[in-house]
Amino acid sequence: MKSGIVMFKLSLLLVGISLICFLCCGQQKSLPVGQYTKEIFTNRIKEKLPYRLLYPKGYDSSKSYPLVLFLHGAGSQGDDNESHLSEVPQVLERAAAGEKQACFVLAPQCPRDDAWAWFPQYPLCLTAKDPSKASRLTLELIDLLAGKLKIDRTRIYVTGLSLGGEGTFDIITRRPHFFAAAVPVCGIADTSKVDLMKSTPLWIFHGDSDDINSVEYSRNLVKVLKKHGGSPIYTEYKGVKHDSWTNAYQEPELLNWMFKQHL
Repeated sequence: MKSGIVMFKLSLLLVGISLICFLCCGQQKSLPVGQYTKEIFTNRIKEKLPYRLLYPKGYDSSKSYPLVLFLHGAGSQGDDNESHLSEVPQVLERAAAGEKQACFVLAPQCPRDDAWAWFPQYPLCLTAKDPSKASRLTLELIDLLAGKLKIDRTRIYVTGLSLGGEGTFDIITRRPHFFAAAVPVCGIADTSKVDLMKSTPLWIFHGDSDDINSVEYSRNLVKVLKKHGGSPIYTEYKGVKHDSWTNAYQEPELLNWMFKQHL
C-alpha cells in the first residue's frame, strides 16, 4: 500500500516537472505588453551597460522578429536605467505591442562620462577612430541578444535623436551591412565616412531652425551622400527647432518604410 502511494506521489511530481519544463521551454513565451525588462549587460572584461528591452507582443520563440535599437539624447545620460525610457518614441512601443509590425525595442543607456559618438576635433565633424565605449558595448549586446532570442538578423534597425542621432550615424559606420535601415534625427555626422554609410537606407530628419545642432549638418551630409551614390530620404521641418523628433516619429509612413528594409 505504501509503495503504491509513493509511486502515485512520484508520478505527480514527474507530471509537475514536465509541466514546468513545458511552460519554461515551450514554443511560446509571452511578456506583458508594454513592460520592459530591466537589465545590465556585462561583457567578458566586466564592462557594463544598462539597458531596457521590450519584447514583441506574444513573443513566440518559433518565429523571428525585427529589432529596433533606440539611442537617446544627452538629457538622459546616466546609470539609473530609467530616465531614458521617457525618450523612447511611443510609435516604437506601439509597434512592439502590435501584430503586423511586432518587434523588439532595445534601449541602452549611455553613461554621463561617455557619448554615442565622439567628435574630438569639434566643430570639425570628424568622429574618433574607435567607437565610443557605449556604442561598442551596444554592438556587443546586440550580438548577445541575437544569439539568445529569435531576432531576424536581416532586420535590425537603429534610430536616435540629438546625441542619439549622432550615434545613429556613427554606429552604422562601425559595422556596415549590419543595420537594415537607420533613422537619425537632428544629429551630426562625419561626412568623411559616407562610403561606410551610403549602402544603409537612411531617412534623415532635421528642423530648419535647430539652435543646438545646425540644420546645415544634415543638409551637407545629404549632399555628400548623394554625390557618392547614396539615396537618403531627407525631411526638413520649417520653423522647427531642436525638437524635430516630435514630428519625425509621427510621420505616418516611417515605420512602414523602415520595416520594409532588409539586408
